[in-house]
Parts: sequence; C-alpha cells; structure tokens
Amino acid sequence: FGYAAVPIQFEDHFERSEMDKTAAAERKQAAAIPGVFVIHTAAGPHEDFMRDVVRQVAKLGCVAFAVDMFGIREQRPPTSREKYQLMELFRQKPPHLMRARLHAALEAFRNFEQGALRVDTQRMGAIGYCFGGSCTMELARMAPDGIRACVSFHGVLDESSDKSESPAIAANVLCFHGDRDPLTTPAALQRFERDMERRNPPSFSVRRFESCMHGFTRPDKVTAEDAAGGMQYDREAAELAWNETKRFLQQHLTIERHSDSEM
Repeated sequence: FGYAAVPIQFEDHFERSEMDKTAAAERKQAAAIPGVFVIHTAAGPHEDFMRDVVRQVAKLGCVAFAVDMFGIREQRPPTSREKYQLMELFRQKPPHLMRARLHAALEAFRNFEQGALRVDTQRMGAIGYCFGGSCTMELARMAPDGIRACVSFHGVLDESSDKSESPAIAANVLCFHGDRDPLTTPAALQRFERDMERRNPPSFSVRRFESCMHGFTRPDKVTAEDAAGGMQYDREAAELAWNETKRFLQQHLTIERHSDSEM
C-alpha cells in the first residue's frame, strides 16, 4: 500500500515556534481529496501508536496530517519536564496557544500540495486522542471554514475556558468516552455536553463505555501499573470506536469507502 509522507514546517505566530507535520496519503490519488488532522496524546506525536493511526486514516482515502502541537525540533518524545511545562502552557485560560497552533496547522493544511495531490479544503476533519481529543474539540469550537467532522477518543473534556465568544459549531462532533476515565470527571463531562449543545453543531454525540478507563484504544496499556494509573486497553471498545469513526468520516467528508483500514 503506497503513501506520500511529507514533513512540513509551520509557525504558530503566537511564540514563533516551528512545528513539524507529516502528511500521509495514497500515492495514486490525483484529484483534491478530503484531509484529516490526527492530533497526538500528551506523549507527543512520535509514538508508534500515533504513526499507526495516521496510516489507518490515510487508508480511508484521504490526506492524513499528523499535527505536532508541541514543536519539539528533535524527532523524539518530550521529557517528563517538557511534558509538564507544555501541559501548563496549554492549560492556560483562555486557550490562546492551542488556538494559535491549530490556526497555523489549518493554514499549512489548506496550502498543502505535492504534485497532483491536493487537499479539498471544504472536506476536512480532525481526530485526536487524550490531549489531542481536547484539541479537536477546541478546533470544533473555533468553527473554521471547511472543518466538517471532529472526533475525540478518550479526550480530556470540559467546557470551553474562552467566554469571549461562542460561535455556532459547523462540524459534526463525535466523542468516545470511558466512564471510568479519571481525567474527565462526570461533572466535567456534563459541562462539556452543555457547552457543545449550546453551540448547536449539525450533529453531536458522546459514545460512553461504562467499563472503560482512559486510553482504552491503546493496545500498549495492559499492565497492572497502567490500570492503577487509570489507563487500560479495551479491545472491543477500541474496535467499535474505530469502526464508527470510519463511517463518521466517510459520511461527513464524503470519502470513497476503502475496505482495508482496520485498527
């Protein structure tokens, strides 16, 4: 199966930080095709798990962009200290840094072109995991032109901290949540649902898995130590979530169905 993988640098115009982004798509594609952001966990964009997600999204028949929200120049995961500092920056209210980097990624995505391969800027979507799920929900709240579908997998969910504006959401929104996830409390989930509903997206749904913890899509989270930290893989939930995500993206981005994209 052939892919085009392209590293792209972009600046966020917030602190002039350069980020890398990798685009993956079938080489055989010629016309403008849908594009999907893939936004990483708090562990950064260089995990094997996230690389595999990018490949699987590309197999759906679209350009998959692995967005680097952290901007670490070396091709490596963040250190514990870096991760703590980055999360503190992204937790600042209102979310200026997160929005600045999402804006920068959007502009790079819209202008992406390699040979005959182009992104259809009216058929774009985003999926994110953990921290990346928070980013995809913030992207939906930004209501940018052309973003039609946003998906969160065990995202850290809450209402928006930006009270200055509340534009109607143009994207269809789908979230997968484990009820035993310690990173999103029941109260935070309720606040998130109210915040999203008042923004009136075309469609909005939270799929809840009663027995699941945080990170339930990750096959590497299987140890007792993981479970003690509130993270545990659940194969059935992961497969259900991915299959529904494929249908969701195919429907809202009008992607031609491919049969070989499985997680």
